Amino acid sequence: MVKFRLELSRWMRSVMLAHPATHGLVGVRDVDEQILDEALVKFDAGLRLFHMQAEGMGLVIIGTTMVAVMLVASPVARQVIVWLLTASGASYPLGYLLWSALIPSQGIERVKTTAEWVFWIPFGGATILVMGGWSRSSPSGVSGDDHAARARPHPRPRGRRHRHRSTCRRAPRRRLHRP
Repeated sequence: MVKFRLELSRWMRSVMLAHPATHGLVGVRDVDEQILDEALVKFDAGLRLFHMQAEGMGLVIIGTTMVAVMLVASPVARQVIVWLLTASGASYPLGYLLWSALIPSQGIERVKTTAEWVFWIPFGGATILVMGGWSRSSPSGVSGDDHAARARPHPRPRGRRHRHRSTCRRAPRRRLHRP
């Protein structure tokens, strides 16, 4: 990415100058440079976040789907949630790539809203659904509070009760000596 930074910056600048109304460019160099620099920073940040998110999203997908499999009791709901977490989690980093690619032609805020609704909100919503909605219930379908209230004390062990060592009178062990 560093290798192509200059070319990407030139491309972005030329596209932004071709769409001045989208970015609020007024034609004054001092004012426009601040807007162009801000957009360039966002563009670069989006590419870096794409790279970083693409590397780490696999572990997040594995973790959230494991929690979903353990917490969701219904097989159909479990399959839907796991599919939603996997598909939206795998496409999550693409939101940053889309954001960076469309900043020059459509503007920062408009593209950010698009990326949020297409890529980021589905994964976040599925994660909240799994962690928030089903984390209150156990796999048996009994809510956590009811399950704790119904818990029974551990039954006493059957057989002889063990006495304290000082009161226990055992005969010493005999050793067998072989000639």
